[in-house]
Amino acid sequence: ASTGDLSPEVLHGLADIARRHNGGWLRTAITQNVVLRWLREEQLSALHRDLFEIGLAAAGARTLTDVMSCPGATSCSLAVTASIEMARIGLGPTVKELVKKYPSAEHIRIKISGCPNGCGQHHLATIGFEGAAVKQDLLQVPSYLVWAGGGNTPEGLRLGERVGRVAAKRAPEALEKIIATYDGERAGGETFYNWLDRVGLPRLKELIAEYREVGPLHKALDSYKDWGSDEIFQVIHGEGECAA
Repeated sequence: ASTGDLSPEVLHGLADIARRHNGGWLRTAITQNVVLRWLREEQLSALHRDLFEIGLAAAGARTLTDVMSCPGATSCSLAVTASIEMARIGLGPTVKELVKKYPSAEHIRIKISGCPNGCGQHHLATIGFEGAAVKQDLLQVPSYLVWAGGGNTPEGLRLGERVGRVAAKRAPEALEKIIATYDGERAGGETFYNWLDRVGLPRLKELIAEYREVGPLHKALDSYKDWGSDEIFQVIHGEGECAA
């Protein structure tokens, strides 16, 4: 499903599929996916056909194209940025192109949170984005703190570390710069984690430094608007959706 959203029609379809294939049981996962348990291998072909009919058979779960985000400022008053719009509009099209250009990066997981509370689990992402606001020319620029190196790996769970900040509208460029550099510098079958451990966090800080600032308002008006918004960005805090 797109950024974890499910319509009533799709939920009804999932209920029918669960009743048909595994006794009516569904589980939701912390990765914004739905899990059907206790299926036999010979059931998978029919299951895939049924999922295709309700629009849930796209490939790429738990890969680069499976961008995860909290709702962000679109519905949470505690959030700083519209993280879900960055996932849909900002990074969604970008990662589909990146996985074609750099197949080696398919294992990279991207997670986005609209504020430091971390409902999007940015600190557990291979590359994570944490919503922030930065003052520039007396105005606020929607931005993201970039985290790297988190996730569940064969060697165990890793917590990401912060490597810098980018303007929200420049995040797709920053992401491509990181992935393209990893693809070009990796040695043999190095994973992103192996490469990051070898080159160090300062390498990533250097890569994204140019995406921190934006031009003045009269030259870069769009950079002062958040993803999915036509209004000049400003932070208005209220009651949040998370437990903070």
